[in-house]
Amino acid sequence: MHLRKILASQYFAYAVFISFFIGLTVALVIKSPDYATTETVTSDKSTISSVENVKTVIQELIDYEYYSDQITTHYFQNIRNHIGNFSSFGSRVTGYPGYELSIDYITDFFQSQNLTEVQTLSYPHLVPLDRGTRFTLGGKNYSAHALAPNSVHTSKIPSGGLSGMLVYGGSGKYSDLDGKKIDGAIVVLEFNSQHNWINVASLGAKGVIYLTPDKTNRYEAETKSIDIPLEFPRIYIDNKTLSGTMRTLSTQVNQTVTIYSDIEWERIDAKNVMGILPGLDDDIIVLSAYFDSSSCVPALSPGADEACGIATLLELIRIMKDNKVVPKKTLMFLALSGHNQAAAGAREFVSSNYDRLNRQGGIKLFLSLDLSSSTKIIGLNPYGYLYKFKLRYTTGNNLFYRLKSIGDIFLQYASEIRMTTDHSFSVDSYVNIQDIFEDIAPFTFVGDQEPFIASNVLGLSLFSAQSPRNLYNTPFDLPSYLQFNQLEAQVIYSICALVQLVNDTDLDNYLDLQPKGFSVKPNMHVGFGVITGSCKIYNESSLWTDNVANALIRITSRDPNTNSPGVYSYYTQTDEEGGFTVNGVSSSQPDNPLEFDVEAYTFNSEGKLVQANNLGPFRVFFDQSNKLVTQKITINPTVFNCGTLGLFDISHPYSRYISSQSLTYQVLNPESRASLQYYGYKNLDSVSLVFLPPHTRSSIIGTFPNNVLGIYATNSSADLLRGYGFQVEKGEFKNLGISTFITSKDLQSKTQTFISWYTSHNIYDQRVNETFQELSLQIEIINSLLQNYDYSEALQEMNQARLMSFTALRQARNIITDGSNTALLFAFFLIPFSLTLSNFLFDLNSEKRWLIVSCIIYFVAFGFFYLIHPGFKIAPQLGLTLIGFINVISVLIIFYMLFHESTGFLVQIRKNTLGAHFIKSNQTSVVLIAIKTGIQRMKKHKPRTILNLSAVALLSFSLTLLTSTSSQTGFNFLELALPVAIAILLMSNTSISTVYDSKKEISIFTSLGVSPSSILGLFIAEFLLHAIIGSMVGYSGGIIVIRFLSSIDLISESFSVNYSSRAVIITLIFSGLGMLVGLVLPLRESSLNSLPSQKRSWEISTLPEGDGSQWNISLPFVASSEDEVEGILAFLNEFLLIFESENVGGPFFVSSPIIFKNQPGIEKHLTTTVYLAPFDMGIIQTVDVYSYLDTVKNHWKFVIKLNRVEGVLQAWQALVKRYIGIMRQQFLLWKGLSREDKMASTEQFKNLIFSLSPDT
Repeated sequence: MHLRKILASQYFAYAVFISFFIGLTVALVIKSPDYATTETVTSDKSTISSVENVKTVIQELIDYEYYSDQITTHYFQNIRNHIGNFSSFGSRVTGYPGYELSIDYITDFFQSQNLTEVQTLSYPHLVPLDRGTRFTLGGKNYSAHALAPNSVHTSKIPSGGLSGMLVYGGSGKYSDLDGKKIDGAIVVLEFNSQHNWINVASLGAKGVIYLTPDKTNRYEAETKSIDIPLEFPRIYIDNKTLSGTMRTLSTQVNQTVTIYSDIEWERIDAKNVMGILPGLDDDIIVLSAYFDSSSCVPALSPGADEACGIATLLELIRIMKDNKVVPKKTLMFLALSGHNQAAAGAREFVSSNYDRLNRQGGIKLFLSLDLSSSTKIIGLNPYGYLYKFKLRYTTGNNLFYRLKSIGDIFLQYASEIRMTTDHSFSVDSYVNIQDIFEDIAPFTFVGDQEPFIASNVLGLSLFSAQSPRNLYNTPFDLPSYLQFNQLEAQVIYSICALVQLVNDTDLDNYLDLQPKGFSVKPNMHVGFGVITGSCKIYNESSLWTDNVANALIRITSRDPNTNSPGVYSYYTQTDEEGGFTVNGVSSSQPDNPLEFDVEAYTFNSEGKLVQANNLGPFRVFFDQSNKLVTQKITINPTVFNCGTLGLFDISHPYSRYISSQSLTYQVLNPESRASLQYYGYKNLDSVSLVFLPPHTRSSIIGTFPNNVLGIYATNSSADLLRGYGFQVEKGEFKNLGISTFITSKDLQSKTQTFISWYTSHNIYDQRVNETFQELSLQIEIINSLLQNYDYSEALQEMNQARLMSFTALRQARNIITDGSNTALLFAFFLIPFSLTLSNFLFDLNSEKRWLIVSCIIYFVAFGFFYLIHPGFKIAPQLGLTLIGFINVISVLIIFYMLFHESTGFLVQIRKNTLGAHFIKSNQTSVVLIAIKTGIQRMKKHKPRTILNLSAVALLSFSLTLLTSTSSQTGFNFLELALPVAIAILLMSNTSISTVYDSKKEISIFTSLGVSPSSILGLFIAEFLLHAIIGSMVGYSGGIIVIRFLSSIDLISESFSVNYSSRAVIITLIFSGLGMLVGLVLPLRESSLNSLPSQKRSWEISTLPEGDGSQWNISLPFVASSEDEVEGILAFLNEFLLIFESENVGGPFFVSSPIIFKNQPGIEKHLTTTVYLAPFDMGIIQTVDVYSYLDTVKNHWKFVIKLNRVEGVLQAWQALVKRYIGIMRQQFLLWKGLSREDKMASTEQFKNLIFSLSPDT
């Protein structure tokens, strides 16, 4: 039959032709014992050892149809037998007995196939080993198995066991738990109950027993643990009959069960198995598969579907031996362990052989078989979720292009194999730039090729793609559930393609990658890194740290942008010196930035967590960079002695899409509210664990982003605002239960404390009382539901209660806040009140006496307000707030004094350098003068002042009474608009009357040259003083009357009384401002009526002459003597010399020397040429400041003669007004100079004249 196939083959002519020239024909009859079965396989294929065109020979040698028939007829049955053998060994989880048997099985097989250098490669590894799990019921022992750990916390139970009432919980939904006492019970759950065991834990159960299902899937399996170290034992019964019995017994009452579990983390020597098939050269191609398995029940992990890859690898070896295939490259067959522990076996192999990667005679290519029977699709896969390594960042290393070419070769093989065989399968290449992992498989997966690719080694996995692999990680991954017809198609392709590949000379073109060191450069990424460190604990005796031996270390990558953790974690344990090393962690990539969180935990012999990561202040001594920016980094986690609080059913109060993982916690001392020095926490989904130092009262506050309160756990009571806090023993786990209910109760207690607090000071708010009563009723309903074990209904009520507690606390806190704010506001208003009242009541001639009297009035008034105003008593830490307030005022005064002195010093420097040519404006002096004038006017018109103050006080008194009591649940400012408007109109009327009564005084001010704005400032100051004094008096009277009416029960209980609320303050402020509204109109009319024909600003009275380029402008200034004229001209000369350059940045600059002409007793001139800004317009004028003696009036007059030299006429005429205004300002400044400064200017003129030539 085989001969007919060869003759029928399209390659027969080539074989005859080559045989003619070489003269050598070899007939091979292969007869090899089957390791898995007793069948033998015979082959008559020919091997040609030396030809020029090797690929042609290989194409002749590899008859896909022949290999396909051999696999179908003989070898695939061997694969099925291998799978049956592996799954029969027991659990193949790394470290379990089936794993050890698998190592022996693979080693023996490698040796039976005459592989060389067969050996096991050991590496240290940490695994949770179940040494025995059982339960007792009715005096009988029953076998069981522990489930996988919650992060680092196993289901280990103290040696005495864990006892409780047996309760059947069905699927674990709250509705299934209704009517059953869960607290303290051991609950029996159906295995296919998703993650509802967390519901059971939240209600206080001690543990869970899972019953054997008819069948399950990987989704159910993966929900049986969570990724935080929650202490909650979970065991599994692997017996359907016993499960049925337990289902029946758990529905009966008074059934007590005790569970035992001895599962702990242990450090073992894990092993990979290696064998060599020598090739024609020393370069190595690694052909690999993993042989361990995984399961949510580690002791029950048959892993039949997971054995498809290793079984295929074994038969690939047999086929090559049976057909005497001599590969061109040396083949290393590598059976890897630790696959499901973050590819531990592959990572350790790469680490041990790092110097051999891409070297001559070293490892050039890594290929792995990751097969499953659940599909016919094979993916050529370079990716995995362990590293999420993107090929797009390796283009500079040429790795991507080489790998893509190898993928194309595999695709070519697929076409050829489909053409020559009858088998149907699909092959897809995922070697692309898009890096879409989700297209490969609908679950997260580890690839053993990942560490190789991260090390810049060509690596591919022949991966059963686009299949959920539903039996993975379950105790039901058995041969009976496998779809062998689908696996057979994958096996045929994989073996045929690999046999073809290992002798394909085209492969040499793509195996020329050079060794590359660690690099995070874009497009030249090599990211195989190492994390080392030591676990530390702070020693308060030595004030330094000690190393912690045998601590469990968990390293997780995290995206710092989204704070989302990586899919897989690395586990290890510190040695006796406290050190640890983890090989093969991935570095960041441009779109996948990574930081590493290193957690450390220790457990006692009873399995209790006794030390955890410290997130308190002492961790800062040991923070290192947690980014892999070099190939090796050091991170030293710190731990502290602790107990654990558990919080369940955590949810965002306003969004269902925000998980507890975004929670950040404050762990505080309940008394001081200071953060603890030692604390830690871990969040996941709806569960949080908070680690606390033993015997230390602690309050827990958790907030979501944007400061949204999520957890408030302070163990509060009505008589202790900040709560008692929670305490734990070392190693104790305290289950606080459902977080929403804890938060509601503690906020209820805090709200009750606030209400009691301000009620004791005669403040009442009906709205707050009603909200609090509704909250209290809601909590009573919840307690009643919980007592009746109506969990599902209670949970719905809890969510509503939390929102109600937020509302009640916010309303009560607003009362306290309003009181604090009004207290501070009046403490501030007492300052102007005291300063004004002291001046109004007493004639104080010195500032010192004025300040002393003002301070006395301030402290007397403050004491009075402290006695009558509740805001000073209900404000938390009012003393510290006032001290801070006083400090702020003092600092502002000091800064003002420094600013005032420094500006004065700079002004003096400018005056000494440039002269007194700039106006100094002191707004502070203007304000102080306005205030003093206002006080003087109040004292001058005492009857009117008393009437005005009485009116303001009476209105303030009425408004205080109106806004401090209400029968409504809260104030509506729209309802207060009318009375406030009436108050504003009344106060405006008072201010208008006062202004019209002061028309005579306004006229006098105007005649003296006081501007309307300054007059307005005088009246504003006066009426602000009226408003402050009157409002303070009226508000005080209102408080006294309300307190009196409340004390004699004349105010109905249906009324809310709060005279410290912001409604009162806002109303009084608006009313006080009403006095200012009436000022504008009467002041405007009065100021205009006083001098209706007087212009408020000087204007040029002359017009340009001639063609408009000459302009003689008379100034409204005269000098009484010739000496004064000389002084003015010298003063102007000094001013003009400031602007000698365009670079000065002034409104003009002088472009020619200044010339003086002096005819004593007749006239004097100052002439020069000036450029006017903007200078790019080119406007130039001559200036002649001309002064002459008026013999009639016997004084000197001033005229400025301007003559346009260049520039547009209209523009020049427009700019002249600004220039004349500047010159006029200098004349005004001259009037304000001291006599000494004027004499100095006159002397300066004489010196200038003497220095000039005689003709001037």
